[in-house]
Amino acid sequence: MLAKNLDLRNVNSILDVGCGCGSLSYSLIRYHNFQGKYEGFDIIKDFIDWLQQHYTTKYPNFHFTFAPLSNNNYVRGGESAGAYTFPYPNGMFDAVFLGSVFTHMLPADLEHYLSEIVRVMKSHGTSFISYFFESGRRKDFIRVGQYSTRNPKCPEEAIAYDENFILRLYENVGLRATRPVIYGAQDWIIAEKV
Repeated sequence: MLAKNLDLRNVNSILDVGCGCGSLSYSLIRYHNFQGKYEGFDIIKDFIDWLQQHYTTKYPNFHFTFAPLSNNNYVRGGESAGAYTFPYPNGMFDAVFLGSVFTHMLPADLEHYLSEIVRVMKSHGTSFISYFFESGRRKDFIRVGQYSTRNPKCPEEAIAYDENFILRLYENVGLRATRPVIYGAQDWIIAEKV
């Protein structure tokens, strides 16, 4: 998604929020020979430990950080995502990527993350963020307040949002979609910091 929609030759720094087991970093190294600064963070410590051992030692421009956060679907007992400050300075990144993060995040946490994304992006930086949008394709989701979920007992298992609700949040935090939503198994918004 990122490489298809962004000229990586003009990108000096990328933040991968919820980097998981390293899919984006692998692609950037293996297929794109990315030489800029890459930062990734995730709430699963085993992923971060593995990535630090296998990537950072070989590729010193790739850094991975453990974020001790709680998410009822993955990890319990950590800090709230809604209070987490990304460990990076203002205006550091040309691009911010979130694949399958907001599909597991409640509205208040999502809104906080959007404000943090804008804070760490450079002026006119680009964000690539996936969602589940409520539509006929999500027939097994149940409406709960501001979102829909497959599992009301553990909403973070899979969360879908109204597309207009998300676009209003973008406007509130200073993001502007630069092209139409890309619909698919996950729905993607590519946006610019205004």
